[in-house]
Amino acid sequence: CKEWDVKAILHGHKHIPNIDKVKGINCIGAGSSTGNILHMEDGKTYISFNVIKYDLNQKRPTQAMTYFEETIGTGVKHLSVEKL
Repeated sequence: CKEWDVKAILHGHKHIPNIDKVKGINCIGAGSSTGNILHMEDGKTYISFNVIKYDLNQKRPTQAMTYFEETIGTGVKHLSVEKL
């Protein structure tokens, strides 16, 4: 990825929302939009999603934000923001 000047990697599967930098490359874990993740508390789920800001002039992502909702219908909450 470094040789190809990759700025960010988007991945899923583990259903864990996470934003990290590995060897200078932003790695963004998408979390889960399905709500089928077990929660420690009964009646709760964990739906999450990312918003990525992209600068068209610089041709690169500039910011990644993660949002989540623990119980459907209670409203989305801000989890994290990272400057990329």
